[in-house]
Amino acid sequence: MRDLGRVDGILFLSNGATAYGIPRGKQQAGWMLLSVPRQGQGEVRFEFQPLE
Repeated sequence: MRDLGRVDGILFLSNGATAYGIPRGKQQAGWMLLSVPRQGQGEVRFEFQPLE
């Protein structure tokens, strides 16, 4: 699954690995959309986008 956390105000975000053999159906396939606004104009946002 995806890991998310903040340490000292730094956002750590990771998608599941694709380089090792997870049995099909155990982890949803997809990608992460990360939106980074200009400095001082909002928060970093992220959203998981599943493959259909």
